[in-house]
Amino acid sequence: MPKECVECGHALEELVQEIRKMTAKNHLASDVAAKMEHELQEAIAEAKKDPQDLKLILEKLNGAKALVEGVASASGLLPNIAETITLVKSHLL
Repeated sequence: MPKECVECGHALEELVQEIRKMTAKNHLASDVAAKMEHELQEAIAEAKKDPQDLKLILEKLNGAKALVEGVASASGLLPNIAETITLVKSHLL
């Protein structure tokens, strides 16, 4: 992501916060949440680099998405993850 794509980093951070909220409300098992957060933290770390590996960021987002797809109570996260994936992909063009 270009340096000026601050919104991508914010979107990734917001996903982490949503995961934490769902875990606190017992809508998401802590082991699944930990795996998802790990994927997203790696994406965040990559997003802070210059230059960033956008494909790695997408790989990590898709990993988090796959974990969400396996948990019915966390399906509310899918639209947010999809929006973030679209945002990151827009910087690949």
